[in-house]
Amino acid sequence: MKKYFLLSIILLAAGCFVSCGDSPDSLSPSTAKKLIKKELKRINQLDSYSKVQIGYFECNDNDIRYKYRQLAANEIITYQVKKVMKQERVKKTRIKKGYWGNYKENYWTNEFVPVYFVTTSLTEKGKKLVYEEKEIEPSEDEKELRLDFEVDKSKFPEASVKEQEFPDETASQTENAEKEEADEPEEYDEPEDYGELEGDYEYVKDAPEYDKEKANEKYEEVSLLANSWGVEKARNVLKTGDFTATAEILFEVEKATPVGRILDGRYNGQRVLMKGQRFVFYQDKGWTFEKDE
Repeated sequence: MKKYFLLSIILLAAGCFVSCGDSPDSLSPSTAKKLIKKELKRINQLDSYSKVQIGYFECNDNDIRYKYRQLAANEIITYQVKKVMKQERVKKTRIKKGYWGNYKENYWTNEFVPVYFVTTSLTEKGKKLVYEEKEIEPSEDEKELRLDFEVDKSKFPEASVKEQEFPDETASQTENAEKEEADEPEEYDEPEDYGELEGDYEYVKDAPEYDKEKANEKYEEVSLLANSWGVEKARNVLKTGDFTATAEILFEVEKATPVGRILDGRYNGQRVLMKGQRFVFYQDKGWTFEKDE
């Protein structure tokens, strides 16, 4: 009898310990870390991506071309550049003599300036980093809503009822309305500006070199894996109310690809601090991480 009584006290104490550990009075750093890691993994946000232009396009920014050349050095893309001359109006300044002395005068002139067309393509190594959309696992609240619920409406008596009582009359009214609309003259506003035309176009032989190259411009933006993050630590946990708390979350770069190093300046072991991450305590769930939408 004493043995069973002692066992019941041990079980009761253990139950009390578990319930007290998940109470609105306390949010431990380890719990905060576990919650945020679980949620970010669920919504696929522990990986970050950066966009790269692939194809043939004009790029006159030397800093951007420098990054593309660095990506090519890491065999993520192939890279080529072509310089062509483009005529532009250029503002210049000249010194003129006046009655009261020399003065500066601005004027415009046509000059040929260099512009650059870049050709890029993904290598096999680069293709492995291309973003692939992953299905987000529904949260427990979403699962309870049965968002994928489907009904076979054909098995109910109302499914046999026709939507139109007199289909011939409805069809006639529709035909008359379409005829009246066809008889009305079309009215439209002439657009002030046209966007870029699609398709291939032939230029006359004496077209400027720039126009010929611009006509062949074609590219797309591709998202490549830059970094994979780990949740290193939750710290400075602060109770902000009876059922709320905030914490600072320390993230660490676990895998920086060449894309992450070159475009984002991220390296393995680098850390980023996110302040003010919110947590809420629910009576039926305990502590949860509340991500800002």
